[in-house]
Amino acid sequence: METKTRTHFRQIGEWKFWHSTETLSLPGKNLKEAEERVTDWLQYFPREENWVGQNFGVPSLFLRMDCSILNGHLNLYKIKECPDKIGAMKIINPRFKATSEKLQRGWPNIKSLVTSYSDHSDDDLWLEEVNLEEAKKKPGLLFIRTKSGEEIPDLFKKWSVNPLETKGDKSYGLKMGLWREVSVNDLDRLNWKDGFCLRARKTSDLKNVEIWHPDKNKFQKHGISGFSTKIEVENALRENGSMYCQPFIMPMRSSTGLRMILQLYFIYNLQKMKYEYAGGTFVERPSIRIKREGDAVIGLVN
Repeated sequence: METKTRTHFRQIGEWKFWHSTETLSLPGKNLKEAEERVTDWLQYFPREENWVGQNFGVPSLFLRMDCSILNGHLNLYKIKECPDKIGAMKIINPRFKATSEKLQRGWPNIKSLVTSYSDHSDDDLWLEEVNLEEAKKKPGLLFIRTKSGEEIPDLFKKWSVNPLETKGDKSYGLKMGLWREVSVNDLDRLNWKDGFCLRARKTSDLKNVEIWHPDKNKFQKHGISGFSTKIEVENALRENGSMYCQPFIMPMRSSTGLRMILQLYFIYNLQKMKYEYAGGTFVERPSIRIKREGDAVIGLVN
């Protein structure tokens, strides 16, 4: 799997990125691996009393898996239980658009609740928006995004189709064997030789994440930045008390010599009561912190 360099600048809402003309196909073997990882994740992600939890026993209608394919096998970074850019995915990825619209026909009507996070969301591209007062007058299913610490009235939690109280919870990775819990007392026992990633126990993005690799200077010579220093690792552990430590997983190499990951989406099929693969994107960036920033190259995965 390698990307080509043909790109053009694109903007969808507030999201600015470089759009690659290349499309990758996920091999069937790796799709099976991804589906198995979703099944594992589903056993361990904590439940809450939202609508999908009460009626179907799952945390959310949408999932996104961040992973890479190395030596023919899928390597999992994390699974995001409330992924963003759903509106944009409907625009740029035909498979995602077709799958999501097919499954939506079997859903009750869902609206997007306007919160302080809404300015950073593109849910208005695919859902009708309602404010708190409107939602109180006419209760119904809601897609709710919040900033960390933002309080949502309990009245709406039972109508939510995505997690609120457990948003960003990473405890599932302990039982899946993805990472272990460490504290500042474990500094001498961290794998400084091969590299590692520290992440907060509850986080939804790459904030509060430290990535260490002994060959970071070699990466930087090839234009790949974003690694943490030993001081930053120690400070993060002191500030957080404890964090989850994941072995360093090398991102995939792109044709430009930079690194990339795959972001695969799954949508819950209410009729079949299972998550269905809906395509995704590859993300390439001149940083080991690979996320969809303005300097990222985004291409399609089918």
